[in-house]
Amino acid sequence: DATVRTAVLAMSSKKTLSIRDDSQALKSTLEFLRRHELNASETALVEELSACLGEGGRVDYGNDESAGNHGNSDVFEDVLNVSDIADDEDDDDEDDVDDDEDGGWEASILTRLMSVNLNGQAMTAIIPPDDSEDESRRAISSIAPYDIPTGVTHEEVLAHWRREGAAACEYEDPEDEGFHRASIARHDVQKYIVDSFQTTEDLKIEEDRNATLLAAEHADGNVRFSPEQKSGTVDGVSDAEKSKCVRVLDRGGSFSFADVSASAPPEDGVETPIPAGWVEKSRETFETFDLKVYHRPKRTGFENSKDFAMKYGDIVANRYRIVEGIGKAAFSKTVRAQDLQTDTPVCLKIVKNNKDYMDQGLDEIKLLKLMNDKDPNDEHGILRMLDYFYFKEHLFIVSELLRANLYEFQKYDMETSDVSYFSLARIQSVAKQVLKSLKFMHDLNLIHCDLKPENVLMRSYADCTVKVIDFGSSCFTTDQMSSYAQSRAYRAPEVIIGAKYSQKADIWSLGCILAELYTGQVLFRNSSVPTLLARMVSIRGPFDPRLLCSGTQSHKFFTREGFLYETEDMSGSVVVLRPKRTCLQKRIGANDEDFIDFIEKLLATNPACRLSAGEALEHPWMKKSLSDVVAHKA
Repeated sequence: DATVRTAVLAMSSKKTLSIRDDSQALKSTLEFLRRHELNASETALVEELSACLGEGGRVDYGNDESAGNHGNSDVFEDVLNVSDIADDEDDDDEDDVDDDEDGGWEASILTRLMSVNLNGQAMTAIIPPDDSEDESRRAISSIAPYDIPTGVTHEEVLAHWRREGAAACEYEDPEDEGFHRASIARHDVQKYIVDSFQTTEDLKIEEDRNATLLAAEHADGNVRFSPEQKSGTVDGVSDAEKSKCVRVLDRGGSFSFADVSASAPPEDGVETPIPAGWVEKSRETFETFDLKVYHRPKRTGFENSKDFAMKYGDIVANRYRIVEGIGKAAFSKTVRAQDLQTDTPVCLKIVKNNKDYMDQGLDEIKLLKLMNDKDPNDEHGILRMLDYFYFKEHLFIVSELLRANLYEFQKYDMETSDVSYFSLARIQSVAKQVLKSLKFMHDLNLIHCDLKPENVLMRSYADCTVKVIDFGSSCFTTDQMSSYAQSRAYRAPEVIIGAKYSQKADIWSLGCILAELYTGQVLFRNSSVPTLLARMVSIRGPFDPRLLCSGTQSHKFFTREGFLYETEDMSGSVVVLRPKRTCLQKRIGANDEDFIDFIEKLLATNPACRLSAGEALEHPWMKKSLSDVVAHKA
């Protein structure tokens, strides 16, 4: 109650309450009450409002026809003086204008406030939405289904979506979110939200399994065992044979290594099989690399600060003089330096003093060594590592010095030039170079896992040559895949929903980069993961149900019917996102059909239908001569 009193008193510092000025404070208070179901506090809020309004608190309902028809109207009768509601519509309109000028309560707010349930159950938000929000936020029952033909393949569904999006694009404004919002009533949340997805085949298998189990029971509930179960044989393997497969360590009893001779046969005559994945020590293979550690003589202990402090002119490891800072990332920062031995400019990557970051830096060194060794002539557009060492509790990676990254360069170009540097010919050149780099990586069973404009650096502005950098997040295809990979705007759908991903996740990222180079805008703008998925569906069409069923995180973003949804942070309410139908050509605005087809094949939401790096290099657009294409304004 004290919380309510404080909030209301703060809101009523003026003689007349103004919902426009104090809506956020009131909304926060009501949301607090709703979350904690504080019955007494809700009643206290009514009393405080009554005290604050006093005799001058009479407010008309305007032309709200349902104003006097509420379950709790008796509670608010004295506060709101609803008996004085005017009957004349003209007078009502004038009263509405007066209320607006005086900053008083709006009629719709009073109507909704009177509908608040005082028994501690969920309260409705009393702040009326804007007109624009009224149009975009509707009940889920009002969502019109897409006119998608039934009984066709998913590829035909996507083709239909593309045709309809081109013929009747639902939004043109590039600043448009690309989707409508619709609310789900709290009591209907469980009706729509599911914990997992199942394909039709999975459901059929489960139904057959359940039917088999039911058929195996007598009417009295006793289980009927099959002949195989009675004989102790299941799946063609008897219990005796199964016991032979049990490791000695898993059998009853205990032993010590001193009790067992290395050459003596086991007492029961059964050899213990080596578990899958285990190998003999003599067959284990490891690779090593040497890490130079620079330290002061006759000194131990830690540095005074975990942050590597530096300034212009400082010399690192008696060799590299600091010239200027270049940039800062999540786990490192980069500076330009001069190699005093070779008198050449280099880039120093300084990894933060943290074990996880250190391990990630060591992984990057390992991968750069592998790729540089496999590419001795520097033909595949991979960053060249020159040196690495440990200095003052920090890992350093020394590499060649390149120019600006694609993001910074395009931003500068758009601000200083009327014509975009990235013509279709130059975009094609960038695509070829990055695809060759990716093919080289993929042939080594590597996935970059963080391809974005910031990780593609210009090597030469005149020749439009680029190189791929930052392999701290890269992994082998045989590694345990991380559930978190790629920067969000360039993250592949299969990564988002928790499905198994492959090297084709890099291809999706490249498609996003090329579209961004042409338009100068991020293709899949978003404020959250659900809004990112909504933009994907809007532009690329519905996801393949089989892909959704394979994702361990699909249920966090899709309803039972396949609608996208998100939970609002403040209110905790569930909102469905209905993507507005459009197509890639409308969003990019290019007239080159081969270019659009190329980007579409890079951005196939189903990775099985997405081009590989090698296949993308053979696409007709990549074979096209674009040297005489005039640059465009992004």
